[in-house]
Amino acid sequence: MRLKIFSMIAVVIFAVSLLGCTSIVKSGTLDFDKSISIGKAFDTYKYFKKVEWKYFVNDNRREIVEVVGTVDFDKHPEGNAWKNNGTVNYFV
Repeated sequence: MRLKIFSMIAVVIFAVSLLGCTSIVKSGTLDFDKSISIGKAFDTYKYFKKVEWKYFVNDNRREIVEVVGTVDFDKHPEGNAWKNNGTVNYFV
């Protein structure tokens, strides 16, 4: 796929049934890499200039932990190309 699939705003939603706490998600790990927590991976990602964590219950009564990371185009190696291509948003 083209670079246009990348974005200024990367949104990753973790739908977590029966977990009501952002800290539980942030301290968890993924099967493919247990060496770093989910929270640390997002909070220290070098190409994000801002990271926001949100917790809410959706209409289906599922507890959701959402992290929104704003990509810093000036730091990312492809940032200038994305700006020049008019890349706006892509949601993961």
